[in-house]
Amino acid sequence: TSLFILFNLSKSSLQPAWFCHSDHIDQQSEFNNRIEKQLEKLESVLGLQTDIAIHQAEQSKIVAKRMDRIEITMYEIKTSLKAIQPRNQPGKLAMSEASILATRPEKGKAPARPDTYPPVNSVVLS
Repeated sequence: TSLFILFNLSKSSLQPAWFCHSDHIDQQSEFNNRIEKQLEKLESVLGLQTDIAIHQAEQSKIVAKRMDRIEITMYEIKTSLKAIQPRNQPGKLAMSEASILATRPEKGKAPARPDTYPPVNSVVLS
């Protein structure tokens, strides 16, 4: 360790001030360590927030798909209800054979969506 003697002028008398060069290096090292720890914490927090944002985006996509399916089902129900015609007995409804066939999809296939039905916006991740 190298020591430097510095003199401060204080009220007309000279007073020695001891300054250790290695202490300055130790302080700088501590400062650097604190900065590195703060950066690690910041990276951790940002990483966690990124993970949360990705999870929320994935959940939004799932919800959008479910909402789309619900809207399709509601359209199918509405179409089916329009096909129900009252027969000779007031207050009782019956479904015609044509409406049953019109709303029933082919086996193993989802019902076709009409062109007039508005699409549901969904989240797109790139």
